[in-house]
Amino acid sequence: MRQIKTTLPERITSLEEAKKYLTALYNNGESYHPDDDAADCLQGISKKDAKNMDSLMDQVCEIFKDNKEDVYLFILGLSGHVMED
Repeated sequence: MRQIKTTLPERITSLEEAKKYLTALYNNGESYHPDDDAADCLQGISKKDAKNMDSLMDQVCEIFKDNKEDVYLFILGLSGHVMED
């Protein structure tokens, strides 16, 4: 079983926390597409960690939606893959 590097918070309740969590996932090489399951993308993690990460990602997506921001563009921006207008 592989230990994840990112600290998993109990809950994510703000846009700032959501962005911090996504950034930590990216910086630790544990970022994955929000529509996928963590277990399918991060080989060797425990079922408990995968379930927690999926729950947190659901919270993140809901917060981005509520704030009328695009979670996909934010994640692409972390890797520098967003094209400028």
